Amino acid sequence: MQRFTLFCKRLLALFVDCIVLTTMNAVLQPLLMIGYLIAASPGPGGDVRNGALVSLLLGGQLVPAFVYFWLFHACRWHATPGKLLMGIELREADSRPRTTRAIAKRSLYALLTLLSAGLGYVWALFDRHGLALHDHLGASVVVRRSVDATFAVPAASLAPSATILIVLASYVLYAVAVIPCALVISLVLR
Repeated sequence: MQRFTLFCKRLLALFVDCIVLTTMNAVLQPLLMIGYLIAASPGPGGDVRNGALVSLLLGGQLVPAFVYFWLFHACRWHATPGKLLMGIELREADSRPRTTRAIAKRSLYALLTLLSAGLGYVWALFDRHGLALHDHLGASVVVRRSVDATFAVPAASLAPSATILIVLASYVLYAVAVIPCALVISLVLR
């Protein structure tokens, strides 16, 4: 029963994080629509060009999502806003010092798990310890937050406000980089 409760909390936390990411994407959408309109413009080779540019525009939204999960897990909270709301946090499975590189790997595994239609999360329902596939790959566990979190804050952790600013900056940088790339590809493939 405890495993199912943790699974439900993790699922709700992911839902909250998706709402936060969707809200951040709402800021980015007008810029992406410009790129999409460029990609969808008719012309010779339009099908190939349209598919490549739409993939670039939509697939590139994974970069800010990766940055979001990576930095929030690396900050002193050790949790995304969704995990904080559900009262859970990320910890290393074997009590090793947490590094930003290990957290980045785990965040990448989590995105791949999400892209696999969430099958890695379903794994947690059948795992003896309630671990998702990316928890196994990233040597991490999600546990209830303790009232007095006495574990050491790693030197690589960021302040939560800096984390939020960096995530927002990654959205802006993504938009500034992708739109010109879409223009250049559109002109080259004409």
